[in-house]
Amino acid sequence: MDVAEDERRVNPSAREFVNLGISGLLARIMLVVGRIPVRRRSRIAVGATIIGSAAAATQMVLGEVGRWFRYGSYGADVALFGPFTTAASLVYLLCLFALLATVLRLPKARVAAHLLTIGAAITLPLGTTLTQTAITPDWYIPAFFAVAAALALIGDPNRTEGARALMMWSAPVLAAGVTFAAYRHGAGARTTYYSDFSWNQFPVTMSFVLALAFVTALTLSNRAALPWVTYLVVFASPLYLWFTGLAVQNHPAPYFIGSSVLAAAAAWYVTKRPPHAKDGYTPAT
Repeated sequence: MDVAEDERRVNPSAREFVNLGISGLLARIMLVVGRIPVRRRSRIAVGATIIGSAAAATQMVLGEVGRWFRYGSYGADVALFGPFTTAASLVYLLCLFALLATVLRLPKARVAAHLLTIGAAITLPLGTTLTQTAITPDWYIPAFFAVAAALALIGDPNRTEGARALMMWSAPVLAAGVTFAAYRHGAGARTTYYSDFSWNQFPVTMSFVLALAFVTALTLSNRAALPWVTYLVVFASPLYLWFTGLAVQNHPAPYFIGSSVLAAAAAWYVTKRPPHAKDGYTPAT
């Protein structure tokens, strides 16, 4: 704006207009993020890094490189994206690189990888629409990875050594567990992103969407809201039982009755043993 004033210009150029809009938007986002305590921001970043990278690894195995696993999921005349199935593999590879950079304590590479993940996730739906790709991920898939990468940037996941170790071990264990659960279903890519979301066809990534939402909600909740959020998270546990095949969807009542009892107990425990104030939790009012 100072340059424009010196040049006696009233209207900004297109580049200046975009720069001003992005700078203003980022400033307002950082103003909101800055109100979240540092500890809680770091925990959100850790959770987003683990869940996002585990989802990326699972999608790579189930939908991109595991051709033996995808048998019968679609026709044989599908054009492959190089060694992978779709262009969404770029998003997954960037997300996995972000985890590697985080574990190796390369902050600049971590930030760059997450920003590239967001950019690739945003442009993926547009690119697949313009190229009329036969197989494209459903809309919520790139949206999930964009949100996970953005949440991973709001804090420092390497703030403690324990958080670094947690990311190093939890991400591959979570990816292996979800992949095995999908293998038990035997539907291959049809349970990842080659079919629309429905309760009878619970996609793999939807379980990661719920996990990211629950972890973020629990971390952001103050002492007044934490028991209610805890109740909701535990009450929704049958969704994961259905995905893993440990519960039958045709008879949901017993599972929701059991989860409601456990949810009430968990909410009572959180009420009696609230988090410490140093973690950024405000007293209940």
